[in-house]
Amino acid sequence: MEVARANLSDLLDRVARRQDVVITRDGKPVARLLPYAVDDRKRAGGQWRNRVHIREDFDEPLPGDPFGFSF
Repeated sequence: MEVARANLSDLLDRVARRQDVVITRDGKPVARLLPYAVDDRKRAGGQWRNRVHIREDFDEPLPGDPFGFSF
């Protein structure tokens, strides 16, 4: 762990070169440094169409609501 602290800059350079780095303590893995990946996929909506239905009275106050909130 101390070696990782002392060499953080070098470890980050390795990660920037797309290498995975495993940090160990007493010979056991405790952390893994990975290159950051951005998810560029365009989100496709509509998977829940015709599966989820919202009732007309969805935003009405609940029965017995002491505050009578209404949005």
